[in-house]
Amino acid sequence: MLAHSQKGFTLIELMIAIVIVALLVGIALPSYREQVRRTKRAECEAVLLKAASMLERHHSANYVYAFTTEVESTLQCPPGGGDATYTFKKEILDTGGFKLNAIPAGGQTGDRCGTLTLDHTGSKGSALTSAECWR
Repeated sequence: MLAHSQKGFTLIELMIAIVIVALLVGIALPSYREQVRRTKRAECEAVLLKAASMLERHHSANYVYAFTTEVESTLQCPPGGGDATYTFKKEILDTGGFKLNAIPAGGQTGDRCGTLTLDHTGSKGSALTSAECWR
């Protein structure tokens, strides 16, 4: 008599493989999402810094801060268009300075750093310490 050799997986082996994959996904997915948020935050920080630079350039030429169309068109995250990851609140202060706020929107609403701020003195702010959120 010839012995039949079994091919394939048993149900237990299959269940163990599924549990291992589920554990890996449970660990990797939150880390991936946080990395995506950090990347989008860094992208928005660059937009804020560029807008502040343009405001400073306008101030040095005209002795006043103003949100020109050039600055307005810069305030967009992501810079190339698409679904907004941040919305902007901008203001010219009575003291003669400016303040820019980037408020998380869309997929960024869960970002632990919350609203990013930048003012005319170069002061950077967020819900956590600036060192944790600003790169």
